[in-house]
Amino acid sequence: MLELLFFIALVAWLFFSTLEFVLSLACAPTLIAAFVLVPLFAISRHVALARAHHLERVQPGSQPVPPERFFWPLARRRIGLRCGAAFAGALVFWPVAVLWPAGSEMNMRSLAGWISGILAIVSLGEALACGWLYIRASHWFDRHAPSFVGWARRMLYRISDNHEFLGEEPLPRERRHREKVF
Repeated sequence: MLELLFFIALVAWLFFSTLEFVLSLACAPTLIAAFVLVPLFAISRHVALARAHHLERVQPGSQPVPPERFFWPLARRRIGLRCGAAFAGALVFWPVAVLWPAGSEMNMRSLAGWISGILAIVSLGEALACGWLYIRASHWFDRHAPSFVGWARRMLYRISDNHEFLGEEPLPRERRHREKVF
């Protein structure tokens, strides 16, 4: 019981120390706004992107194969390019938003901070939404896609000898010891 109380106190101390540090920064309003707005924007963009690429009806393992399966390679390329562009935008705009924080004055630095803060929040939300849709939809159509998911599945398979990671039926018990992954 004492260990649990210590753990709760440690987590609370870390949270309040981090909050105190963030509030001491000049860019604190932008960071707090991003903490609230980025998840909301990412969820709404995920739904809109799934609807735009006709992926909202796709369910994993559905029979018969939905027609979206045949359009997925083209949609995957578009979603991947959008994700890459949004991630590059976030990498450009977040340092500007942190270095030139938005202020109440009307000068060029403050204006650049406001614009870069808004663009940073939008681009990070778009990158999260596109990445989330890309990984989920890739996994719907191929259990080993994207490649790092397939790599993780194979690693977990080797560690646990559990066939559900590869999406296959288990082999009979007498053949399990001779089985190869590839």
